[in-house]
Amino acid sequence: SKIVCTDALKGASPPAEVFRQLEKLKAKDVVCFGHEPQLHLLICEVLHTKVGIEDLKKAGVACLKLERLSPLKGQLLALYPAKTLRLLGK
Repeated sequence: SKIVCTDALKGASPPAEVFRQLEKLKAKDVVCFGHEPQLHLLICEVLHTKVGIEDLKKAGVACLKLERLSPLKGQLLALYPAKTLRLLGK
């Protein structure tokens, strides 16, 4: 499968714009990276919630599975705070 890396979450791109960009990529696996608050907004959009994720801080990782982009449907597969990633790296 093709993996594409994108910095779609940089700046102030709203989640709808990020999903439009992802749809254009037509890739099966995509790695997105970015900063707050865009990450929270994107995750909340996928999960159809307004509740933020407390554990996603600097250097954290969230793994999402997008089943479809229109209408948006997906789930949170894993959430790895920086502390957990440091432990896994040992």
